[in-house]
Amino acid sequence: MYSGLCCLSHSDLLVQLGTIMENALRQRDALVHRGSFNQDATFLDHHWSVFRAIREQDEDGGERAMQALLAHASSVLENVLAAKNRLSKKPLGSVDATA
Repeated sequence: MYSGLCCLSHSDLLVQLGTIMENALRQRDALVHRGSFNQDATFLDHHWSVFRAIREQDEDGGERAMQALLAHASSVLENVLAAKNRLSKKPLGSVDATA
C-alpha cells in the first residue's frame, strides 16, 4: 500500500523509499501483531486520518496525521520491544506472578 502511494508521487526517490518503508513495516507488524502484543484499534483511526487528508488534498492535515500515526507506531513498537526484552531476561523456570 505505501509503495503504491509513493508511486502516485511520480518520484523515483519516493518509490524506492516506499519499498523500503513497506519492508520495514512488515517487520514491525510481525512483531506487533503477534501474540499478546496486539495493539488497540486507535491505529486504524490514525490511518483513516492520513487517508482523509490525502483524499482532501490537505497537506498540513496530512503531515499532522502522519506525524501522529508515526508517533503512535513508535510508541507501540517501543512497548513491544521492552516487553520482549523483559521476557528474554527472565530466568528459566521463573513464574510470572501476573499470569
